[in-house]
Amino acid sequence: MSFASDIRKYADKQKRNINEVAAESLINLSASVIIKTPVKEGILANNWQATTDAPARSVILNANNSGQVQDVEQAIGASLGGVYYLVNNLPYARPIEFLGHSQKAPNGMLRISIENYQNFIDNAISQLN
Repeated sequence: MSFASDIRKYADKQKRNINEVAAESLINLSASVIIKTPVKEGILANNWQATTDAPARSVILNANNSGQVQDVEQAIGASLGGVYYLVNNLPYARPIEFLGHSQKAPNGMLRISIENYQNFIDNAISQLN
């Protein structure tokens, strides 16, 4: 093994570690936002949409969130090294987030989850080999 080869291996491992931490922490952040979202009929929680190229602009009108976790994981995987969006386009998402229009989430769901993001990063780092 040459020194250059050793350096390359180390750099590749660190890049994998960075990607693993980024992916794991974003998955946990996204899950936290979705879980903290008030559920009356499920439509608000189901409208958290994960994308990479641009924020989603659509609204999902049903409460079936099957596939939502896979969509989040897929978008995060595709966004590594780029931009990841998690948006909710329902008009009442903003009042719930910022105006305390929910007893379940009086301080919002996104802001509370973002406050915990460092913990998500720390947990992902602690899981590295």
